[in-house]
Amino acid sequence: MSMHQDPDIKAAEDKARDALKAGRYQEAIDALQEAVHGHPACADLHTFLGIAYYHMSNMDDAVKSFARAAALDNGHAMAHYNYAAILDKVGKTYEAIEELQLALKIDPHYRQAEELLSQIQARLETKHKESWEWS
Repeated sequence: MSMHQDPDIKAAEDKARDALKAGRYQEAIDALQEAVHGHPACADLHTFLGIAYYHMSNMDDAVKSFARAAALDNGHAMAHYNYAAILDKVGKTYEAIEELQLALKIDPHYRQAEELLSQIQARLETKHKESWEWS
C-alpha cells in the first residue's frame, strides 16, 4: 500500500499490517494512533486505522479515518473507494455513491468501484420498486 520513505511511517505500517493479519486489532489501533499523532497528514496511516476500527466494529471511527484518508489523498481512487465502502456499510448510500463516482473519475477502470456502485444502484432500484408496489 505505502511507498513512504519515512522509516517511522514504514515501521508503523509494518507493525499495523502484522497486527491486522494476526487479528490483533486493538494493538494495531494503539500503534496507528501513535503514528497518526506524529504524522497526521499520512493518508495510508489513516486507512490502516480505518481498517482496524472496522474490524473492531467501531464504525464511527472507521468512517472518520477513511474520510480523513480520502481528504488527504484526494487524487487516489482507492482512498475514495474505501471511504465509499464504509459509508455504504453504515447506510449513507448517497454519500457512498458520490465517493464511488469520484473514484471512477480518477480511475475509470477501477473494477471494485464499478462493482460496488452497481450493487448499490441495484439495491436502490429494488427498494424503489418495492416502495411503488406498496403505494
